[in-house]
Parts: sequence; structure tokens; C-alpha cells
Amino acid sequence: MPFTAVPNADVLVVKIHAKRLDAYLAPEFKARLVHLVQSGHERIVMDMAALEFIDSSGLGALIAGFKALGGRGEIVLCGITPRLMSLFQLTHVNKLFHIFDSAEEAVRRLAPSA
Repeated sequence: MPFTAVPNADVLVVKIHAKRLDAYLAPEFKARLVHLVQSGHERIVMDMAALEFIDSSGLGALIAGFKALGGRGEIVLCGITPRLMSLFQLTHVNKLFHIFDSAEEAVRRLAPSA
């Protein structure tokens, strides 16, 4: 599978290993992300450090995960390349998701206060 999900405290880190999140992988990714949300995961870090390309179906999969949360939690992104950041700004995806430099920083921000 081109992505893995690993719990880190009360946060789930989903690491995308694929270089492309496109029409080929997006349906599987969307189904898995929505399933994770429906299984009770409400704080999700999406580690995109390996991702070089995302198309509209990949963006749609991310937004489907966001919608599945229904305001009960948060999905944040990290490891975004400058090229992807430009796309996220152009499509305003950066307004839906908080974006962090690293997974560690994202987990710290999402973890509930002790």
C-alpha cells in the first residue's frame, strides 16, 4: 500500500509513500482515509514529504476526509514541497488544512494538552 497509518499519542500519522496521488491511487486513498475517520480517528497528520504530484482526484480525496470529520476533529498536512504548496494556494486547499513543516511539529500541535 502506498501509505501507512501509525498512531502517535492521540494523533494518527498517515504517511504517503507514493510520489503521485492521482486518479489511479486516489480512490483507495479516499476510502482508507474516510474509513480511518469513521473508525474514530479525529486528529490526523497527513505526511506528504514523499509526494511530488497530486491531481484533482487526490485533492478530492483529502477534502473527502475533511468532510468525513464533520467538524469533530482536524486533518493537518506536513512535508509539503514548494510545488505542491503553490497548487494548494492556487486551489485554496491551504485554507482548509493547517500546514506544518514536519510531522513532529504537526503531532505536537494536534496532541491534546496534558
